Amino acid sequence: MSILYHLLDYIILFMIAVYALQGVRHGTLVSLASTASMGASWLIAGALAPTLSAAVSHTGAFSFMQYLTQTSADVSTVELYNTSVSSITSTQITDLVAGAKLPPLYAQALSENLTDQAFSGTMTTTVSQYLDQTIANVTQNLVSFLLIYLLCRVIFCLIISSWNFSAPFAVLTRYDGLVGGILGGVRGVLAAFALTMLVPAMLVMVDFPEIQKFVTDTALGNFFYEHNFLFGFISGIF
Repeated sequence: MSILYHLLDYIILFMIAVYALQGVRHGTLVSLASTASMGASWLIAGALAPTLSAAVSHTGAFSFMQYLTQTSADVSTVELYNTSVSSITSTQITDLVAGAKLPPLYAQALSENLTDQAFSGTMTTTVSQYLDQTIANVTQNLVSFLLIYLLCRVIFCLIISSWNFSAPFAVLTRYDGLVGGILGGVRGVLAAFALTMLVPAMLVMVDFPEIQKFVTDTALGNFFYEHNFLFGFISGIF
């Protein structure tokens, strides 16, 4: 296998190492505060992402997102394209989702939206429209989540750094650097989950099978992609 296919593993390992070294340098309490702020950033992003997505949905940016993610033509079950969602069965939904060959995050959202008829009362009525709307919504929610998460991380880091500068955190008498390094490594692992959130969006926006191979054929990349608990914050509606 080419070294290129190990690149994602190297990036993840490098990221974890950098976070661990930062933890050693800053010590236990700063690392603990930074790790807690990462969790808080996820919660804030999860709570606010649908609101941001809903606001963006009325702009040209979301129309462009719909254009980038339009994939109805890739669905194998052509006979269902123009079928009303209100008339399809659960078996047809299962076949449709399987035929769409979407990343798991998108497949689950599409199945839920079709089953719940999530867009009833709107002009989105056919299977084809549900497919395109769901993919656009999931992608927008992903982007909104990551933007809010990154903004929160920057704000929390500035607060922690300023606080530590004005009133330095206490240092443990023993193993301060070691514990800080361990916490930093944990933070690096968590950051890797955030990084791999980009993968599903890339898979639906770029028709390049090598991207999936680039992720799934690497040990670490596949692990963080397949077990990414952060996908639980992302839905197909907002």
